[in-house]
Amino acid sequence: MAKNKYAATFALIKHIQQFDPEYTSVEAVRAFTDGKHTSLRDVADNQIYYLNQMLQQVAATPSKPKENAYAADPRDKQRKAIIAIFRSNGKTVQDAKAFCETNGVFGVKRGFNEYSGQELFQLARISEKLFRP
Repeated sequence: MAKNKYAATFALIKHIQQFDPEYTSVEAVRAFTDGKHTSLRDVADNQIYYLNQMLQQVAATPSKPKENAYAADPRDKQRKAIIAIFRSNGKTVQDAKAFCETNGVFGVKRGFNEYSGQELFQLARISEKLFRP
């Protein structure tokens, strides 16, 4: 047998944890032994192969990773800052978007969600100056 007979088992569990961070070896053993055992040591050496096959089937089940289900756009904070400037001065979100889309920055006019980070920074500065007393 290999130096660590559980290496493949733990590698499969680690792979499954990318999709289900709560999944542990205890859950795997419970599922494999129908709740009779909770430790890999309790599984017979000749049964480890079948446990790994079960884990491969679990790992092959298509599902989206929970961690990457929603990746936030780093420019959202800057967009929210511009909207906050307008809202604090009695304007609406639509006013903020319309201002950015009609005025543009660096001679370029784009949709509100299409501006780069630097352009949004400049639009925030322009917005602050717009409402200064």
